[in-house]
Amino acid sequence: MTDRTMKLDVEELHDHSMLFFDSYGRLMAEWAAIERALFAWFAGITGMKDGMARSVFYCARSFNARGDMLESSFEFATKQTPSEMVFIKAALKKARGYSAFRNNIVHGEPSLEVIHDGSGEAQVQYILTQGKNVEKSPIVTIDDMDAAFDNFVELKTLIVQMLPKHRPKNATPEEYLQRVTALPNPPNFKRIHSDGASQPPTPAEAEIERKRQLARRAAAGVNAGMIVHYRKTNPT
Repeated sequence: MTDRTMKLDVEELHDHSMLFFDSYGRLMAEWAAIERALFAWFAGITGMKDGMARSVFYCARSFNARGDMLESSFEFATKQTPSEMVFIKAALKKARGYSAFRNNIVHGEPSLEVIHDGSGEAQVQYILTQGKNVEKSPIVTIDDMDAAFDNFVELKTLIVQMLPKHRPKNATPEEYLQRVTALPNPPNFKRIHSDGASQPPTPAEAEIERKRQLARRAAAGVNAGMIVHYRKTNPT
C-alpha cells in the first residue's frame, strides 16, 4: 500500500471544521444541562436554598463527585415519593454511564480523516481520537456526537420534566423511568424509534464497525501547507 499526497481546499477544510465544532459545542452544552438538571434534584431533596445548594454541589470539580453528592442525599429524601426516587436513581445511573463518552470527547484529540476507498473521490471529516493511543483507540465521528446529543437531550428532558414544578400533566415516574432505561448505551448509539427504522448495533456489530473505522483511518497529519497523507483502502 503506497502513501499518496493530496492538497485540500482551505474553504473545504473550514466547512468541515465548522461542522465538527458545531456538533462538539452542542454536545458539551447539553452535558452541562444534564448536570444542571441533576443539581435541581439535589436542591429539591436537600431543601437547601439556591445559593447554598449551588455552592455545595458545584464545589465538586468532577461529575463523579457531584453524582456521589446527589446519591448521598437520597437517604434523606422526605418530600419525594418512592417511585420518584427510583426514577432519579435510574437517571443518575444513566448519566454516570454517559459520562465516560463525555470524557472521551473532552480529552479527545481532533484530527482530520481522509477516506479513499477506490471510488475516485475522497471523503473528508474531522474526528476525535485518544492521544495516548491514536492507532488503536476507537474514533468518534460527527455522527457519533450528533447521536449522543440526541440522547443527552432526551435524558436531560426526562430529568427536568420529572421535577414537580416542570412535570407535564399526567406524566408519571413509572413512565419516565421506562424512557430512561430505554436510552441506549453508549450514548452514541441511536435510539429505537417506533417504526423500527433505527436499531442500535449489537456488541458484535459495534466491534465490526470499530475495526472498519480503524481500517479506514487515512490521515497521518496536517501541516501548515494543508497537505494530507492518506492511504487507499478497499471498500468493506
